[in-house]
Amino acid sequence: MAQLPPLPPFPRRRPTPVLDTPPPPPPRVAEPPPLPPLPPVPPAVPLPGLVPDFCARPVSYASLPRW
Repeated sequence: MAQLPPLPPFPRRRPTPVLDTPPPPPPRVAEPPPLPPLPPVPPAVPLPGLVPDFCARPVSYASLPRW
């Protein structure tokens, strides 16, 4: 089995320069204007016959149709 050549030396990281002044603060973002109040919600009106009320009475599996 052939011997691999040695790897080159890993480059060293340069030291981070020390800044004399702190970095400037990030720019301020203007706050959006407040949202207008929502209109009042009308009271719920039950629509008979459109949506069955499954919570009115318990339903047994025997009463369900067999497919």
